[in-house]
Amino acid sequence: MGVVALVAAFVPGWGILGALPGAIYLGLAGLRHIAKRGKKTEETVATWTDLLVFVVVVVAIVGSAVIGR
Repeated sequence: MGVVALVAAFVPGWGILGALPGAIYLGLAGLRHIAKRGKKTEETVATWTDLLVFVVVVVAIVGSAVIGR
């Protein structure tokens, strides 16, 4: 994922290729945080941050796909 992110800065069209696995990772991490009981404040912040970034990236990917057509 890191190499794709570095190359995406120089190759048009690779941004979505790098964003999709990152979005999947953050979505799964957020779901894992939700399932955990007895979270401390730091983990609650991580949960909402993961889910918020997941939603923003997915909206950006969908928007890019729609505008690109």
